[in-house]
Amino acid sequence: MTVLVIGGCGFIGMNVAEAYLKAGQDVVLYDRNALSPVAEAQFRRLSGDLELIAGDVANTDTMERAMRGHSVDRVFYGAALTAGPARERGDPGGIFSVNLAGLANAIRAANAAGVRRLINIGSGSAYGAARNFGDTSRPLVEDEAPSEPETLYALSKFAGERAARRLRALTGLD
Repeated sequence: MTVLVIGGCGFIGMNVAEAYLKAGQDVVLYDRNALSPVAEAQFRRLSGDLELIAGDVANTDTMERAMRGHSVDRVFYGAALTAGPARERGDPGGIFSVNLAGLANAIRAANAAGVRRLINIGSGSAYGAARNFGDTSRPLVEDEAPSEPETLYALSKFAGERAARRLRALTGLD
């Protein structure tokens, strides 16, 4: 079985990929950015097979072809644009197009390709200042925690979590 890591050339995506490759799993990295040659060399020394696909999360058809063409049964959605105030002012739509619309595209592609499970890599920033809600001695329970996202990145991650839940209900995708 093969795992597809969308946004696989980013920090979190590379760590997910490395763990699966070490375990002997096959991994497809889907990213509009190239994998660094150093990371690629390291990954190729590991047990699992590695495939690199240059692609954009705006292209649902390309994601679906990648899933079907590599017999993908699990997808990690890790594509994200983090942003400071300047990027938030200058390209708010770009942040939402990757962090929210791209996730919806990936869910649609996964459902069409018959993928078993999609995991959206979330962020604690979705909870904002409320993430600890006074009691840090117990674990965070998403359905009980208040959420006060403060940046466009945080807002998009919060919306992505909620959108993924809704699309799960509509598609049956785990």
